[in-house]
Formats: sequence, C-alpha cells, structure tokens
Amino acid sequence: GFVALIALSAGLLVAATYGIGRRVTSAQVAAAAAWLIATCPVVLFMMASPMSDVPAGAMSATALFACLNRSKTGAFLGGLSMAAVVLIRPNLAPLVVPIGLWLLVFDRQTVPWPARIARCALFGLGTVPGAVGMALVNASLYGFPTASGYGTLAGFFSATYILPNIRNYSLWLIESQTPIVALGLLALALPARWLAKGDRPTDVSLLLLMAGGVVALYLPYTVFDRWWYLRFFLPAWPVLAIGTAWLVTNRTGRTFGRIGMVALLLVGGWGLFFARAHAAFTVGWDDLRYVSAAHVVREVTAPASVILSMQHSGSVTYYSGRHSLRYDWIEPRRFDDAVRWLKGRGHDVYILLEEWETEHFRSRLGGTEFGTISDDNLVFRQDVGTRVSLWDTRSHLGEMPRTITDFVPSARRCCEPNPRPQ
Repeated sequence: GFVALIALSAGLLVAATYGIGRRVTSAQVAAAAAWLIATCPVVLFMMASPMSDVPAGAMSATALFACLNRSKTGAFLGGLSMAAVVLIRPNLAPLVVPIGLWLLVFDRQTVPWPARIARCALFGLGTVPGAVGMALVNASLYGFPTASGYGTLAGFFSATYILPNIRNYSLWLIESQTPIVALGLLALALPARWLAKGDRPTDVSLLLLMAGGVVALYLPYTVFDRWWYLRFFLPAWPVLAIGTAWLVTNRTGRTFGRIGMVALLLVGGWGLFFARAHAAFTVGWDDLRYVSAAHVVREVTAPASVILSMQHSGSVTYYSGRHSLRYDWIEPRRFDDAVRWLKGRGHDVYILLEEWETEHFRSRLGGTEFGTISDDNLVFRQDVGTRVSLWDTRSHLGEMPRTITDFVPSARRCCEPNPRPQ
C-alpha cells in the first residue's frame, strides 16, 4: 500500500512540475521539465523504496504550484501542502520560511501590502496542522514536542561536511543526469537571463528560494556514500528540471530547436539507462531481504527474544513479531549490562546485521563480552542480494548455521505484518 502511495506521489511530482513550469515559463518548458522528472534516476530508484522522499518532494512541488496561483485559496492550500511536508519529513520544516518570505516580500505581482500580508497569514495558517501534528507525535513517542527519533542532532550537522557534500552531490548529479542538468543549475543562478526570454523574475525568485533552502539544509548534513542520497534534494528537483528545460529553448523560451530536442532526449535517455544500470527497477526485489530475514528470525527464535539491530530494527519487529533494540543507541560501556538485564528477564538476545554493518559493529562493540560475532555464534546467513546475518549472544560452537541462497517463499507472498510483541 505504501509503495503504491509512493508511485502516486511520483505522478504528482511530475504533474506539479508541469504546473509550476507552465506558470513560470511556458507549456513547452513545463512539458520538458516533466519529462526530466519522469526519467530522473533518483525518482525512479526511490519509487520502489518505502521511504518518504518522493511524497515529500511531491507535496513541496504542490506547495510551490499553489502559491504561484496568487490567490488567497492558493496560499492556504500551499500552507496545507507544506503541513503535509512537515509531517512526512520534519527536517524540511524550515522550508516554510522561504516560501512565507516570498509571499510577504518578493511577490511583486501581488502589489498591495494588505494582500501580501493576508496571503502570508493564510499560508502560515495552513501550515499549523503540520506543526501541531509533529509536536503531538514527538511528545507521544519521545516525550517532548521538539524531540526526535534521531536523538540529539549535534552530530548530524557540521560545517566540515559542506565541502565533501558539494563534491559528492555534484559528481552524482553529473553522473546520473549528465552535465546538461548541471548547466541548468547555472541558469537558475543567473535569474537576470530569464528577463531576456520575457519570463517573470518574481516567479523565478520563489524557485530560487526553495532550491536555496533545500541546499542550505543538506550541505552541512552528514556525508553519505551512495548516489541515491540525491533523494534529499527531491523538493528542489522541479526547480532544477525547469532550469534545465528553459536552458535548451530558443530565445522565446517557448520552442526547442534541434539541439535542444536532442539535449532533452539525451538527458532523459541517459537517466533511464543510469537508473537501469544502478538497479532502480529491481530495488523492490532487493528489499524483500527485510521480509525474508524477519520471517527466518521468526522461525529460529523464541517469541520473547530481543533482536539487536539497526538497519533491520523496524522490519524485524514488523514482520517477525519480535522486539528489536537499536544497538547503535547503546553506549559500548553499557552494552554488556543491557544484554545481561534482558537475559535476566527471560529474553534471548540476538544480533541481526547487514554485511556493511558488521565492521562498524565490531569496531564499536567487538571488545564487549556479548558483542563478539563469529562463526561460533552464527545462527543463519541470508546470502542473496545484500547479505544479512543473525548471531546469537550465546555460543553455537559445533552447530551448522543455516544458509539461505534465495528469499523464503513466505517473503514473496507477504507482506502482512506479524502481530506486534506485547
């Protein structure tokens, strides 16, 4: 169901991009921008992933489209769209500020100040349900309205991350979308050139504020090592697509010459090729590893067991009915005490890791009594797609671990959740 919602959100993102492009430039540029979104590798990759990036991008684009309507109703609907963004991805809440600033200060086509103030107020009123909803959820789950499931944010942001992120995201953008799209960024950075094609600089300023806000949020954020972390920038992707499409039009901004058409086809075709080469069309199959591993956990562990995990912490609870505990939230000096406490209350304790997690786990907890993971305490290994392994905190010396070379049949039939542990 959630994957279907993401697919619908991708369609909304394409449609909203077309709507924004038509309001800001022309129907021709709008259609080209929609094509660039529909063939964007990161959009295609995230469509099959149960994550919130595509819905957040779609609702952000809807907010821009509504605010460009220049009516009081549009401003209010834009606020409601941003409320949905806040509920979907709370860290995008600061994007409310540049949109509100545009409504109040930069929207020169809404001339009377009372009209600007009214629209800005209605936009703010529309965002209230998102802020209130987020505060209630945080208070319920984490004990305080401004608390987060990520814990303290101090380690997530640093000025030292900016240069590595500029390097990584620029490289990934060029690799996945060709240098033509990078030139589209340059077009947006030179808004005076829009005047040469008779477009409205006031509308462009909203796009620039949104793109700048997204960049400001994520450049100081943690450095990642996979190209598909471009997903963070999906709220700004319609802006990028419109800038690229506009760049290859002729002087009128309404038609494309042969070179422009070839450029658009090249970018879109390369996007599809890159997406296919980087498993965008099989990512859903690979995600069956979560369900399959959880179903095996359900088979080989007692109902009262506790599974120490990080990447699988949500899925193993959802699909196996076992309690999970984030090992990365336990201080190394308290790890053994935590395991002993669980064992003393009748809980068997296991460790569930993906292959890429094992080295980090060993470096952090390998020196503890119960953090040792080796063949002596390996229970099973799922050796298909991304390798997943389950270790017991008790020795299984002499026992042959179970090895799975294909997803278990129940994972292919699923995906009904197991009853939640009591």
